Amino acid sequence: MFATDRPLIDIAGEYLERCFAIETAPQVNELARECGMPAYAFSKAFKREVGQRPAGYLKRARLVRAKRLLLMTALPMNAIAYKSGFPTRATFFQLFRRSEHISPNQFRIRALTRLARVQPRPTRGGADR
Repeated sequence: MFATDRPLIDIAGEYLERCFAIETAPQVNELARECGMPAYAFSKAFKREVGQRPAGYLKRARLVRAKRLLLMTALPMNAIAYKSGFPTRATFFQLFRRSEHISPNQFRIRALTRLARVQPRPTRGGADR
């Protein structure tokens, strides 16, 4: 019997939140330890329960975090890579480009350009007529 009866995805989510809060890179071995399981058994159980391998899940979570930071902050790329749990800026750029087919810089520029186009324009003359 393993140390937890809770769904692995819940434990993974909580682990990621803690990692991102203290700006540490999430690791599969640490996640397995959180669940009280050997890494190999954890990986098999996680894949069976969640439908993807833990490393892929963590990578996707890092990319989601990076996208949020790209859209909601003006942080430089080095800071976004670090706060998203990537070991280097180069790794961040490589994985982001592989996933999104554009660089993080291009992603930010395109998103901000789209946002500027959809924001309501002020009316002329102030108040509605």
